[in-house]
Amino acid sequence: MDILRMLVALVLVFCSLAVALQFVLGPIYGGIGQAELAVWYYLDMLMAVSIVITVAVQLQRKRAADRSRGENLNRERLEANVMFYLSLIVALWFFRNWFDFLSSDPIGDQSAATMVIWYILDPLLVILVGLTGMRLWRSSAPSGSYMNTGRS
Repeated sequence: MDILRMLVALVLVFCSLAVALQFVLGPIYGGIGQAELAVWYYLDMLMAVSIVITVAVQLQRKRAADRSRGENLNRERLEANVMFYLSLIVALWFFRNWFDFLSSDPIGDQSAATMVIWYILDPLLVILVGLTGMRLWRSSAPSGSYMNTGRS
């Protein structure tokens, strides 16, 4: 089971890095026909899977934090709740914009307001999915390994 969790963690971290690189480097080659849109088209599929996984992982973390500490508010419970509700907001924004992206004619022809949401959403997704992937990796890595010690 830990190996599966580590693979899921790698997918989340890969998605986070890919979105970060595309977000920063996309405008460099954006003038080359539809190249930037094509990359986003395929990357959005990976982002959709990553967001669903992130919501599921954060829901599990929230439930565990709510069960283990009773009614007292502590750091773990606060973090779990913030990450869960932030993942829900990101999921709602993403799927709304993604379906708009897919249904626009021609594809990718979106309003300025929708583009602003993408510019807010993509960095949030990088942080949220990346942190979830790293946390999942650390919780499933064998104890005593370098990746599980929290050292940078």
